[in-house]
Amino acid sequence: MARSGGKQEKTSLFQMARQSLLVIVVPFNPVHTDGDNYVNPDKFDGFRFERMRTQEGEEAKHQLLSLGVDYVLFGHGRHACPGRFFVVNELKVMLARVLLNYDIKMVDGRGRGNLGFILLGQI
Repeated sequence: MARSGGKQEKTSLFQMARQSLLVIVVPFNPVHTDGDNYVNPDKFDGFRFERMRTQEGEEAKHQLLSLGVDYVLFGHGRHACPGRFFVVNELKVMLARVLLNYDIKMVDGRGRGNLGFILLGQI
């Protein structure tokens, strides 16, 4: 997750010129693979968030658009990505088109295998 600012900032430690660019990067992979946040975070589990929603008091949480300190893909708080609603709908449309228009099956004898997934943009 990266954020940048282009205005003049003054602190006792430094002064940045108006045209300089400050980029702050927070690596979200350690948050998403933290054992305190998820059970077996290094293993792919397509139903992880669905199971988390079955717990009492968690029914409305753990959605793709949900924001929280344990899921920071779209940022957090009032500076969260405003385009996340559009992006999630586009992802759903792409998945629906693939499922409706293509016959997808595993290669005989290979099974699922180790996907070793990494989200694009991770640091």
